[in-house]
Parts: sequence; structure tokens; C-alpha cells
Amino acid sequence: MSSQPSPQPSDVIPWTRWLTFSLAVSSALLALPLFSGTYLPYLDLPQHVGAVSILADGDPAFRFSHYYSVDLLGSPYLLPYLIATGLAWVFGPALAVKLLFALAAVSLPWAMAWAAHRFGRDPAVGLLAAPFAFGTFAFMGFLNFVLSFPLFLLWIGWWRGAVSAPKFGVSQWLVGGLLSITLFYGHVMTFGFAAGACGLIALLAETPGEGHRPWPALATRLLRGLHFLPGVLLFGAWSMWSGTASKGELGRMVGKAIANEAPRWDGHLDRLKVLLDYSLSVYPDASDEWLLFGWLLAVIVFALLCRRTAVIGTRAHFRAGLLPGLLVLSALTLGLLMPANYRGIWPIAARMAPLLALLVLLLPRGRVVWAPAALVLGLGLTGATSYVHAQHIEDFQAEVGPLGEVIEPIDKGARVMTLIWDRGSRIVRWPAFMHYSQYVLAERGGVSEFSFVNFTKSPIHYVEDHAPLRLPARFEWMPHAYNHARDGDWYTYVLMRDGGRTRAHQSFRGGPQMRLVKRAGPWALYEKAHQPKATADSARLPKEATAGLHPAAAQ
Repeated sequence: MSSQPSPQPSDVIPWTRWLTFSLAVSSALLALPLFSGTYLPYLDLPQHVGAVSILADGDPAFRFSHYYSVDLLGSPYLLPYLIATGLAWVFGPALAVKLLFALAAVSLPWAMAWAAHRFGRDPAVGLLAAPFAFGTFAFMGFLNFVLSFPLFLLWIGWWRGAVSAPKFGVSQWLVGGLLSITLFYGHVMTFGFAAGACGLIALLAETPGEGHRPWPALATRLLRGLHFLPGVLLFGAWSMWSGTASKGELGRMVGKAIANEAPRWDGHLDRLKVLLDYSLSVYPDASDEWLLFGWLLAVIVFALLCRRTAVIGTRAHFRAGLLPGLLVLSALTLGLLMPANYRGIWPIAARMAPLLALLVLLLPRGRVVWAPAALVLGLGLTGATSYVHAQHIEDFQAEVGPLGEVIEPIDKGARVMTLIWDRGSRIVRWPAFMHYSQYVLAERGGVSEFSFVNFTKSPIHYVEDHAPLRLPARFEWMPHAYNHARDGDWYTYVLMRDGGRTRAHQSFRGGPQMRLVKRAGPWALYEKAHQPKATADSARLPKEATAGLHPAAAQ
């Protein structure tokens, strides 16, 4: 007896107009916090603003082409940086980067609903993804990583349907290949997990017509999984081209020293706590941790509202039904077993936390019995998320202080050293001000250290003849490591965030005399008292002037 074609997961639970309306409301609510203040307490965000400023290269007076060269092929950050660069030509670099973070946030519920829909789950569960639009990694400023979440969900939803589709033609190959490339340029770690998920879905998903004999169709499913090959080839080429595999994250900065850094794991009892901390845990008042508890409760209630739909009792359907659970188990296992950091790349294992949380939303099976209850539940959780973060971001503005006022006297195209003595924040647990040097670069151009240009994965390099002297590893954490006697002649300005407690006596030992230009709030700007009548880079010291540096930096 011939078997009947397996029904598509996307045919089980329909997408309603009320869900579309609710997702639109959710997107609007999630956008509000990001525009409730000029500055976001996102740790790495200023570095992205600086990179986009250089890539956009809008003002010749900034002299970006003098100091920097661009190597897009050597960076896995291509996708968000190219999009942000295009936006920067219209909105400016700071707003362009903020818009990308907003895109990651507002698209997350839609992508989650799409993935659930294609897995045969109720797509209303997408509304429960809202808290993770403002997860720990967003506040760490990991733009590429948080933007990869909706990309991953869109791909996983597409692949879940494509692997079981009656036909898989040239157009599907092209779409799949393009999605694999997009995922790679989104974030390499999300891409790596997606590669494993691709194989798992190919092995477990049902194929039309297979009935009770799945193995003859296995070759077909695996063959379709080769759509991921373009991304894999790009990953291999980048690994060899960039040197990240051999030198680590700080390869440019410290020569060969970082290549011998051994992987480090968290303690066995700490690993689950680390996953929770890297889900939602950024505010000292623990308000976002309460959002995590609310999310867990909402998932339980949503699951109780679901009623299992009738399915054909074949082994193929049973196997496919296990798929979301095995994806969750895979993410959890990787989160518990991978190292915390390796060769300057940090954190590693913790990055599975948001992917794990989003995959958990694929577990509730069946259609919601009372749809209005699910929509109200999701929108209530989204509203609470929006309110909590809007309030904290608004409060953060007063903590930033009059930064724009202090940096306004800096000449365009100048060379600025930024020393963040007071990097902590009362609003977030992270050192939110550590990378504020890059707001100077975005506003005034030139060179502003500390910069991610020093990192191996950066798409931007210093032009060797015009580069500042190499800084010690982890310099951004160590303003006391600034050597004014060595570097003072190269930098024209020194910007400090010292909380109103002058650090000039600690920072300016030896070297040229500095004068205070402007002090306002926690910020102070100093300028060389006597400017040399030389060309822009004649004050550059020789490379061999590295005496007294951190040993790794002298290599």
C-alpha cells in the first residue's frame, strides 16, 4: 500500500490577522526604548559607531583615508557594517548603528513566529521572544551577534519547510545558499550552531512519500542540506585569511603571545548560572531578571493553553516531533561544555544562552485553545519589557553627562587618546563607558584610541606609516598603562572620564605639557600646551620605542 504524503508543518496552524496586528504592536513597543535617549548603555556600541564612521568616510577633514585602510574580505562582520554604512550616509553613524540594533529587536518576534509556524507550532509564541530583544548580549553591544538571532530563526524556519517540501529546485538552492552566506556574515558562532542544526533537521525531518520507510529518503534530505555549503566555504576561507584561528582575537595587538593562550572553562557548578546571567541580567536592581521569571511563567501558561493537533502516527512524524527538543538539548549541551574563552575570544559558551531560550519557544505543541489569551499574554510581556528598558535608558542619559560639549573643541582629524578612569555605571552592571572614545572619532574624525581597529576581526586596519604605537593588551581596562612620555608627542588631545576627580597627575608623567581645555561633569579634555610646527605624523615615535611596555605589547 502506498503511503500518503506527509503534511507540511506550516499547514497545521494558520497565521491570523490578529497575530499580524499583535506582532506589529510588539515591534513598536520594542523600538521605543532604543529611542528614549541619545546614548545607549551598550558596551561595544561606540566601537561599531567608530567603524561605521570610517567606512562611510563622509567628511574629508576627518582624514580617515590617511589613517585607515579597509579589508572587508578579512572580516566576518561584513553584513551589519555594510548595512550600517549605507544608513550612515543618510542618518549619520551613531543613528545608523542604533537603527541596526532596533532592526534586531523589532524583527525578533516576527522571526520567532515564522520559525514556530514552519515547525508546526502556534506562531503566537513569537510574542514571547520580546524580552530577548534586550538580552545581556545586546547590552554588551554585540551588534553582529544579536542581529544574527532573527537571521537564524528565519533560516531555521525556511529549512524546516524546505527539507520536507515535495520539490527542492534551483530556486530553493539559491535561497538556501544565500541564507547560509547571510548567516556567516551575521555571526560566525551562530553560523556554526546553524550548521549543526542543518544536519540534525535533515536527519529527523519527514520527507513527502516516505511513510514508514524513512531511510530511502535520507539521501534526499542530506543532499538538500548541502545548501549550507557556500557559507561553510566562506567560513574556511575567512579562518585562513584573517589569522583569527592561529592568533586569536587580539592577534594584531599582541603579536604571537595570544596564540598560546589556553582555553578556560567556568566551574562545573557555575555553568548553568552563567547561561542565566547571559540571558537577562544587566541591571543592578534586577528588574530584567524579573522579566526572565515572567518569561518562564508566560511560556508555561502558553504551553498549557496549547491543545495537541491530530497527526498521522508514522515514525516520520514521531521523529520530526522530537526535533525541537533535540535542538534545545544541543544548545544546552554546547553551553555547558564549551570553554568560557579562548585566545582572547570571550565569552564563548555563554553565547548559547539566547539561542537556547529562543529554541525553547519551539517546544509547546499544538494550537492555542483561546487565541486572545495568548495574544494578551505576549503583548503584556512585551509591554513590561519596553517599560523596564525605556526607564533605564532614560535614566542613563544623566549619567553620560555633557560629552558632546566637552569634545566640541577638538579639531577635525585630530589624534585623541581617551582614558576612561570612571568606566562603571549605576544603571547597568557593565562598564558602559569603556569605549566612548569612538564617539569622539564619529564626531571629529582622525584617530581615537582605544579602538577595535587593533582587533584581528576588524574590517579596518591602520595604515602602517600613520599608525599609533601599539598599545598594551587589554589597554581599555587599564588607563594607568598610558605612557605619556612615550605616546604624548603623537596624540594632540587626551580625553578623560574621571568622575570629576582629576587624574592629570597620574596620566601626564613625562612627555609634553598638557593644558585643560574643558571640564564638564565627569569629562575633561586636555590639549598639548605647545603644538609642534611639523607635519601631521612627524611626531610619531619609532616602532622600537617600546621600553617599559607590557611584555605582550612589545612583540
